[in-house]
Amino acid sequence: CAHESTFLPCLTANLTINYRRKIPLGSTVKIVCRLASFEGRKVKIDFKVVHLEDEESVYIQGSSLFVATLNVLSIKNKAKK
Repeated sequence: CAHESTFLPCLTANLTINYRRKIPLGSTVKIVCRLASFEGRKVKIDFKVVHLEDEESVYIQGSSLFVATLNVLSIKNKAKK
């Protein structure tokens, strides 16, 4: 998620996972990710694992903080030139 959000290589700085419910055997689930914030080299992603047909059935919820290994600001400045 972070790499696709920034198009830069990232390292995981923090990962928090909260297991809300058991996933029934044979269930089909989907992972929903959203970009929560992007500040300098820091990228925060919130995510949840939900039932495929009912997004209110949340099995897992969490957030992650990634740090881009390249300087994002210098790349943005080069792109403007």
